[in-house]
Amino acid sequence: MNRPSLAIAFILALVFVSIEPSWAQLTNVQLSLKREYGRSLFRECRLDVTIADGKGRSRLTCSRTSSPEGSGSVTRDRDLTASEVSDILKLSEASNLFAGGHVGTNSTAVDGLFETLMVTESGRRTAVLVSSGNDSFTIGSRRDLIRLLYSLLNELQKAATQE
Repeated sequence: MNRPSLAIAFILALVFVSIEPSWAQLTNVQLSLKREYGRSLFRECRLDVTIADGKGRSRLTCSRTSSPEGSGSVTRDRDLTASEVSDILKLSEASNLFAGGHVGTNSTAVDGLFETLMVTESGRRTAVLVSSGNDSFTIGSRRDLIRLLYSLLNELQKAATQE
């Protein structure tokens, strides 16, 4: 093998090693869905979903507004099922959350909400997306992912308010 061919082979090997293979699967992820409300029983709620080594856990923390019912916060958590872990990993990867589509709206001033989704992949990189008023969360895998997160949030919120 002559020297130019060896140099080209070396450069190509470096390029291939540095590229994340397309078959690589997302295996560890943290998602935090935060909802800030204009007027509601809660000032804000945050759903944290953590998946590591094939196991998942969800935790909801809601801060109450000042009211006669009391103030403070309520929390609920539970393990995720294997099916939920699989669905969240699949949808997070398919949603391409690091590719953009971060702009949405804040309607808390008019009794609406402001919602963000923070995603951390394998502890390496993090993106924060505004999901309220964001058209990229109304179609495809992002819509399916946010709906799955809403179902977890609603389930845990209902359990927390029945204390």
